[in-house]
Amino acid sequence: MGKQLKGLTPHNFYAAITELMDDSCGLSIDVRGFYLHECLIASRSPQFIFMNLEEFYELSESWHTIGGKAFPGILIVHNKDGCWVWNRQFPNDSDPFSNSEYFPSQKIEKVFSTIGAGDAMHAGFIKEWICSENSGDRLRRSVIYSQAVASISVGNEKATHGIDAVAVDDTFRRIFDSN
Repeated sequence: MGKQLKGLTPHNFYAAITELMDDSCGLSIDVRGFYLHECLIASRSPQFIFMNLEEFYELSESWHTIGGKAFPGILIVHNKDGCWVWNRQFPNDSDPFSNSEYFPSQKIEKVFSTIGAGDAMHAGFIKEWICSENSGDRLRRSVIYSQAVASISVGNEKATHGIDAVAVDDTFRRIFDSN
């Protein structure tokens, strides 16, 4: 018989799922509030955590509790201006952005819709993370690729339905090569 969910509550549901995952499985989450707090303090952490800036600020008490501690994964916080990345550590409570790396967003001439842009960014990050496994700059490539996907998503009338792989790759190369 496999592992079972014990002591399950609405707030620890996602954290409980991480406990059931095989150790060889990398997990990426995008949840908010109490759900995310439970994932942050769980005995098995996700490999990637994505959230928007509003969700990040909702967790200010969590950063006070766990701030600055080691984290076995990567935390990415995003908004329309860019994203902040913490690699193998949590934000510091006193100055949460001081131990992050900032990546500015691609400027978009006309934003049609931001609906789904965070999810598109998340998917783009995972795609590039998997595809650039042997790259020495894997994290940087993945973050920049994720931003290229998000910029294509918000800059077209079809939002996430209008993401064109060639346009994403062209945008990625332009951003990546200019940094």
